[in-house]
Amino acid sequence: RRYRINPNRIYITGSSMGGIGAASIPLHYPDRFAAAAPLCGYHSMFNYRSIRKLVLTPWERFLLQYRSNADWATNGRHLPLYVVHGQKDSPMHSYALVQAYQKRGYPVKLETPDLGHNVWDYTYRERAIFKHFARYKRDPHPKRVTFTTARLRYRKAYWVAVDEVND
Repeated sequence: RRYRINPNRIYITGSSMGGIGAASIPLHYPDRFAAAAPLCGYHSMFNYRSIRKLVLTPWERFLLQYRSNADWATNGRHLPLYVVHGQKDSPMHSYALVQAYQKRGYPVKLETPDLGHNVWDYTYRERAIFKHFARYKRDPHPKRVTFTTARLRYRKAYWVAVDEVND
């Protein structure tokens, strides 16, 4: 109310742990953002060395999926992603999210510069991120929505609402 903000031009970006959030937040609330740019985020719990070789129970698998942005990619139908991850910083963590998007045919752009963890200087150089975001505008009333949730906390997107979960 206080500021003149165009609700169809709200973008989110962040790096490292903020890169995880820059994907997680809009994938949980896909109707609020026009585009996202997660930088050097770790988007799949299944890629962590401490998890990779474990035999998981179904509830452990569920909890890891719940914490993995790649498993929320279903909600990204109308959320273009610009993912940047340095080649010297285990880009497989971003590949998981990018591949989940590509599998669904969702809009995603991946850059893997020959850098380490600090890709934000590269990505934000000369305000390039603003030029990238300016191409995108949120559609507040899309004709088709794909939405998944594991909790009623994240129960609404666009004109879809999950009111009850049955066992």
